Amino acid sequence: MKKRIFVGLLAALAFTVHGFAIGFNKTTSYTDGTFSDVPDSEWYASEVKSAYELGFMNGIGDSLFSPNGNVTVAEAVTMATRVHASYNGAEISKDVPGEWYAPYVQYAVDNQMISKTRFD
Repeated sequence: MKKRIFVGLLAALAFTVHGFAIGFNKTTSYTDGTFSDVPDSEWYASEVKSAYELGFMNGIGDSLFSPNGNVTVAEAVTMATRVHASYNGAEISKDVPGEWYAPYVQYAVDNQMISKTRFD
């Protein structure tokens, strides 16, 4: 069963990131039009930019961010581990076999963010 968390998580993450961004470093640059579904005029555009530049979120592909979509548990774990790794100066190993989210789940388990049996 696929659990979903509403895009409100994005807002909460973005406001947290914005408030604590002093402890984080930008990992990439955001240019206007990076995501075709995030107009500069939207209230959340600057938060999307911050989350992207800090490396916490990458969008869903094909120049889309999907600001009105849902966030899966795998995506939430991925965001949480990226924030944790960035804050702690750690690396998330990409050498974990499995689905795209396997490295993030392994990092979360290794850092006691989730238990091994809580994510299947």
